[in-house]
Parts: sequence; C-alpha cells; structure tokens
Amino acid sequence: MRLRHIEIFQAVMQHGSISAAAKALSISQPAATKLLQSVERSLGVALFQRVGGRLVATDDAQRLFVETDMLNHGLQKIQRLAANLRTPELAALDIAATATMALNFAPVLCGHLRRQFPALRLRLSSTQTQGVVESLLLRTAQVGLTLNDPGHPSISARLLASSALMVIAPAGTWSAAECAKPLPIAALPDQLIGFDESSPVGSQVARCLALCGHEQQFLTVVHSAHMASAMVEAGHGYAVVDPVTAAAPNARIQARMLEPALPIGMYLLTLSSEPSPFAGGAVVKLFEEAARALLGQQVRP
Repeated sequence: MRLRHIEIFQAVMQHGSISAAAKALSISQPAATKLLQSVERSLGVALFQRVGGRLVATDDAQRLFVETDMLNHGLQKIQRLAANLRTPELAALDIAATATMALNFAPVLCGHLRRQFPALRLRLSSTQTQGVVESLLLRTAQVGLTLNDPGHPSISARLLASSALMVIAPAGTWSAAECAKPLPIAALPDQLIGFDESSPVGSQVARCLALCGHEQQFLTVVHSAHMASAMVEAGHGYAVVDPVTAAAPNARIQARMLEPALPIGMYLLTLSSEPSPFAGGAVVKLFEEAARALLGQQVRP
C-alpha cells in the first residue's frame, strides 16, 4: 500500500463515508472514490460494503485498520518531529500525565512553555502512571509527567523537583503561625482520609507512613488525591497528599509540611531508546522552573 492509499483508507474508516473522507483530505469526492478503488484492487479484496448510504468496514478492513492506525500514529510523530526540526522553536508537544499532574501542574507548565513558544501546539492526556508509560511505549505521547519513577527499563525518568508529602485540612484548622511549622506525624488525627493502596499515591503515602512507624486506621478511603481534597474541603477530616495537590489554589483548604519529611518527586519521562523531543536543555529547564514555581505555593495558611 502506498502512503496515499493508507490516508484514504484511514479517512474512510474514521469518517464512515467517501464524502467525509474526501473533505478531511481536502480532495474531491471522485478522487477519493478512485483512490479507494485503487486500494481494493491492489489488495484484491473488498474493504467496505455500502449499507444505508454508509460504508461499513468488512472484517478484512478491521484487521487492516489495526496495523495502519499504528503506522498513522508513527507518521504523525514524524510530522511533529519534522516541524520541530524546521524551526528553532518547539512546534508541537504531546504530553501524557497522571491526573494530579494534569490537573495541577499542567496549567503552570503551559504558562511557562507558551511564554517561550507562543505558537506551541500542545496536546495533553490524563491517565494513571502505567498509562503514561504505555503512551510513551506506543509513541502516542512524547513525554510523561508523574510523581514517581516507574522503574521501567525502556523509560528514562528525570527528576524535575524534589519535595515532600503534605497534610491538608479544612480552612481555619491552623493559625498562620502553625502553618509555617511542620506538623509532627505523631500528631496526625485519627480522622484521616486515606488512599486505596493500589493507587500510586496511596502506595506512596502508606509506604512513607510505615517507614516512620506510624500506623493509621482510615475511616474514609479514596482512590485519588483530587477526591481526598474534595473530602477535606467538605470538612470530613485531614489527608496526607502529594505536594502538587497541596499546591493547587483552594481557599477552603490549608496545607502544611510534615515532620519528619516524607520525600516525593516530580518526574519527566521519555523513551530512553529515542532522542529527546527537545533540542538542547532549554525546554527541560522550563519544566524544572514550572515545577519549582508550583511547589513554592505549597504551604497555605
């Protein structure tokens, strides 16, 4: 199959009709029909059946689509790389991030990137840590943002900033002077909102508390830091969360350091087998500056 054959096949599969595919490819409908017929002749099989005015893919077409879709993602990646090579500026960037990083760090990062690269085309997806790794391995994302090093042999993890877990409580719990001082872990209240230990944040919190010899029984267990913040905001107790969640602007929540500190980091992930999507280290420094800027908002009286 020629590249043009793949393009028309993908377009018809995605849009369901010759007219819509022709419009997507900016060609005439007769030209699109001729191209699709050329594809079927070259393969020797019918790929579509006309049903009720629409083209319905055959089983052969469905199997072919799996392979051509992977190839199409690769072509899109090449196009983004070519755009970045043509210009000294960063032209396009696909980021896969965990929910916490997407909700709270990505807006800060976007501001830093756009000040340097106003025309940057940015695409952001949110998933779990394993999903971030899979996005990089499948080449559907160029970089990943997580709160832990996944330890995958094909993934390179760069520490953007180091910090520590925080405790959050409803506004008015502590005075400004108390917020400026770390809260001893032993002073954590019994009414503490916990995390499902199968979640990345939950496993980190549980591991850190265990290292300090602190055993905690949770009356309420949630799956994400965002849910924990919502429960705290509603007055259901305290929660130990990552510093990115603690730094999110929220006048109804206070945040405070813990003592001893329970370390955690912010990581930039890339494929170790491929060259960096950034030319030089200037863009990585923007990521690091954005991380430091966010973490500077952690303690809130």
